[in-house]
Amino acid sequence: IRPDQSAKIAQAKQQVQKWLDDGMKVVFKGHSCKWHGTADYNIALSKQRASSLAQVCVTDVVDQANIKTFGVGNEELIAFENSIE
Repeated sequence: IRPDQSAKIAQAKQQVQKWLDDGMKVVFKGHSCKWHGTADYNIALSKQRASSLAQVCVTDVVDQANIKTFGVGNEELIAFENSIE
């Protein structure tokens, strides 16, 4: 997680905590790009990204059944630019 993302992370953490306090389940889904690495690498990278965000956002002790993390590699693009830039 980059330092320039701290404001967005703080907002996400606040929202995640509200959802958990309301008894909801929270899913963290990681993504990667299609420009670097193999499919296996990108799945592992996207899982790691989801887990990193979950660790930052869920600091209180909660029922782990209410938290799910997974990665989709580059199978679900979130940016549709067609170049490495």
